[in-house]
Amino acid sequence: IYYNVIDPSGTQLWPYEGYPVESSAKAGYTTLDVDYGGIAFPAFHQTMITGGDYWTAVACDFFPHSGAFLVYQTPPISGLVEVIWPRIQFSSNQSIHVLGTENPASGVAGAPQRHYYIKGEYDPAGFSISYDAEWELMTWTQTIAGDLATSEVSDRVAFAWTHCREEGYPSGAPTYTQRNNDIYLLIDDDGQDFNFEDAFNLTQFIPPDTTLLPDTTAADKDTLRAYTDLCVFIDQYDWVHVVFTTPSYFELEGTTYWHPSIVWHWSEQFEGEFQVVHNAFDDWDWNYVDCGAWNVKAQRPSLGEDPETGYLYCMYQVYDCDTTALSAAGWPSGEIYMSVSTNGGEDWSVGINVTNTRTPQNAAPG
Repeated sequence: IYYNVIDPSGTQLWPYEGYPVESSAKAGYTTLDVDYGGIAFPAFHQTMITGGDYWTAVACDFFPHSGAFLVYQTPPISGLVEVIWPRIQFSSNQSIHVLGTENPASGVAGAPQRHYYIKGEYDPAGFSISYDAEWELMTWTQTIAGDLATSEVSDRVAFAWTHCREEGYPSGAPTYTQRNNDIYLLIDDDGQDFNFEDAFNLTQFIPPDTTLLPDTTAADKDTLRAYTDLCVFIDQYDWVHVVFTTPSYFELEGTTYWHPSIVWHWSEQFEGEFQVVHNAFDDWDWNYVDCGAWNVKAQRPSLGEDPETGYLYCMYQVYDCDTTALSAAGWPSGEIYMSVSTNGGEDWSVGINVTNTRTPQNAAPG
């Protein structure tokens, strides 16, 4: 993992490469928050031996932009091999909030896995991080989409994750589908002693009605489901926002399509509404273009805010599934798009492709 800084003039402190954060055998899946006057706190998972198990850690820089990191691994959980893929946020009272996800020891696709939460504190006098004695079990999930957000103007903290809708979950079967999910959201006003059982079902997709068979179109009811990513965000006015991805899912048939999908936005301010950020549900005839494992055409939304205007910006990925622009291995180009809302998320601009890396037909790797 490498760290870099770009100053206001556009100059990189370590041009094109960055400075190493950790000295493990292997590490990855970094997320980052910045606090204490500009000190960077990357969270990631690492293993100290080649081929070893991974675990979540947080590093802290000595001073803003110095690149001299100390790494503090989170405590183990008895009986668990790996808790990884961390998300990190500092709260207004300077606590470190970390969400991690179990990598099931079975290694079987579709095996239920758990989200865990732990709080840490940074000691600026000792340049050190200390954690709670134990992780707290948040919930069970089928994806690694769980996310958390903190407010800059209050003590509010929000958590969101995908929750499998199948009967008996998580204890009724060894495996479940990863595609049939609602989104659960927990909003905590004081940022302490979270009760994850208080989370509510944000999406509440309508289940099938078998009395309408043999008309499967009618009987399936809602044919969208939350899939493998989401972002939760608290704006400067203290409203909670969630953006998420929905491909198709036909529950009675247990089927989906490769990539048609929609990126949605929800706001606590307009809690009865869901707005479309990007609609990539318009090209069913290209269904045979494979975007790759865990991918759909429009996905990976991430929210930010301009503090001067209050405008919301949503960045997300869109695959160009044009069959005349596929790589030699048959993969489409992944582009980064940006949309803006000037009214708190009630309306979103048409997305702008900010990368434009269209693949030449039959392009070789690299």
